[in-house]
Amino acid sequence: MASAIKPVVRIAPNNPVFDLPVIVGIEEGLFAKAGLEVSFSATYADRERDSAEKPVLSRLKEQMFECGSADSYNVCEWASIDRLERGKRGGSIAALRAAVACRSSPVRTTRRCRCWRAPWGASTL
Repeated sequence: MASAIKPVVRIAPNNPVFDLPVIVGIEEGLFAKAGLEVSFSATYADRERDSAEKPVLSRLKEQMFECGSADSYNVCEWASIDRLERGKRGGSIAALRAAVACRSSPVRTTRRCRCWRAPWGASTL
């Protein structure tokens, strides 16, 4: 019986703290078990040579996505919207990053109301 061809997903590297779920998934074989071949399209050494002073779409992960050598990359939600509007390739925001979605601190603002306040000042009840 011939083996099925696994879909390939190439991810442009980001800071390891944001790539940790992908790193664990690759190292533990979770993607392979789900029938996917997932890999990084560049090394962390390549990422470390990148510079925030470069124009946004010429930075490593954005450039790799734009030219098609990466299928995905992690970036904050607002930056995702910005990159998709500026870029020519198009795409979708797949999910909120766990490291971003959980960055809030409980703050008691009054005796009656507890609010969650994000570090940048946004709050929800």
